[in-house]
Amino acid sequence: MATNQKANIFVAAKKWVYSLFGKSLPEEQNTVVQTAQPQNPQEDSVATDIQTFKGYVGRLKEKASIFLTPFAKKGLTSATSASSAVRTSVDNKFLKNLVRTFLILFFTLVLIFLGIYFFRMLKSEDGITQFPGVSVTPPPFEPFKPSVYAEDPEILAIEEDVNILERELTQTKIREDGINPPSLDFDISF
Repeated sequence: MATNQKANIFVAAKKWVYSLFGKSLPEEQNTVVQTAQPQNPQEDSVATDIQTFKGYVGRLKEKASIFLTPFAKKGLTSATSASSAVRTSVDNKFLKNLVRTFLILFFTLVLIFLGIYFFRMLKSEDGITQFPGVSVTPPPFEPFKPSVYAEDPEILAIEEDVNILERELTQTKIREDGINPPSLDFDISF
């Protein structure tokens, strides 16, 4: 039932648009899908409200079409005369090429002027503009309480041993230049 209502709304909207332009709806689209009678009495009140609204919209549509039809016909005739005048003048191949060339030159000049403007603006301002009122402040230093083990003599001894071992590793030459892999003979034939 909801699809029938949507179809009715769609057809009514289409009729309204066609009437605004002073045209009649083609015959195959002029048929409206009839909705089935509702089963529930509460839906009857809604259906009567919808029917009342449809009647009001229909009367409003008739009045609007009577009022707007002369304007639509006048606009249609002026549009057809203007389009025929333009069509005859544009049919000339030379005029088409002239208009195309003019438009290309116009947009190229606009792009060139915009580029020159932006380059001059960047050149005069030396790139990025910084505002003098804004300054960066580092976060304040908050001292922290060291760990309980920071001053423990055993932990300090382990730290010293690690530091000695690290110094020995950095000073030891691990790479031996005298040991090279044997040279292989790549000339193999079967």
